[in-house]
Amino acid sequence: MLLSLFSRLCYALGCIVPYDYKMQLLRRYLRSHAYTSGERWEQGEVEQFEFTNEDERIPIMLRGWIHRPQTAPRGTIFILHGFRCTSEGKIPEARFFAAPCGLVSVAWDARGHGRSDAAVPTFGPREVGDVRAALAQAEKRGLPRPYLFYGSSMGAMASRAAAKQFPCIAGVILIHAPASLDDVISLTPMPELTRIFMREFFVRSTYGDRVFLESRSDHQQVQAGCSPFVLEISGTKEIYDEARMRAAFECWPGAKAYNCFPSETAARCVRYTFPNTGHPGSGVGRSADQPEFPRLLREAVERALERAQQGHHRSD
Repeated sequence: MLLSLFSRLCYALGCIVPYDYKMQLLRRYLRSHAYTSGERWEQGEVEQFEFTNEDERIPIMLRGWIHRPQTAPRGTIFILHGFRCTSEGKIPEARFFAAPCGLVSVAWDARGHGRSDAAVPTFGPREVGDVRAALAQAEKRGLPRPYLFYGSSMGAMASRAAAKQFPCIAGVILIHAPASLDDVISLTPMPELTRIFMREFFVRSTYGDRVFLESRSDHQQVQAGCSPFVLEISGTKEIYDEARMRAAFECWPGAKAYNCFPSETAARCVRYTFPNTGHPGSGVGRSADQPEFPRLLREAVERALERAQQGHHRSD
């Protein structure tokens, strides 16, 4: 009863508090609970990458970087980070995708995070507009195709939603991807009152109930022409519901394969689950530290590039 009253109060406050003040509170929360990274780019390693999502009621500017390989690029991979992180935490992945994979890497701080403008994260539905604007900027900058996406946690949810809408995405690699916004808010370890406040004051009062449905994979319809190669990596000790994560993977069209390397199967969708690993920050082992992880990424990139060269990702 008291939690229900608190929930309604948070929603009512979220509806009447000025938007700018809500954004100040959100920014303060994200900065005080941020996962810091010791990684930094050396001078000259990156170029600025900035773009604006004009789809929002108040346009959002997002800020990031481009890292290019020293060899002729074979394509471009967009790297999306997780909740309470920033693009700087993805420097190791960018260097890996540059060599040995030969890809241009593009990353930006998600809405509300780092150097980007403040806006309430939705873990997929609204971030699709951010991705659309990023793709338009990439085209304007002449970044090489094919385009691939790599996302972890919140970034994986945004990548999954985008890959189902944009035919230009040839491959998507999803790392520890929760099934929905509901799962994130209900299962992320945080005090119950904080969880309710985040859900009602920030998300529901800003976007309404529809955003929760839009975040669910079974509501994300695959647009015509979208058929990327999919690699999803998970762990047996996830903090999120593994059965619902598996069900979200099953929503992809095309043949599925499990716990094998992309080179070992003709399936278009591969799901690999590491034992005794789980979500980053949960206190268990990370999938990225497993010896098989680099091979999985390399083979996923090769499969996606091969499919793009053959034109399959637009037709099957």
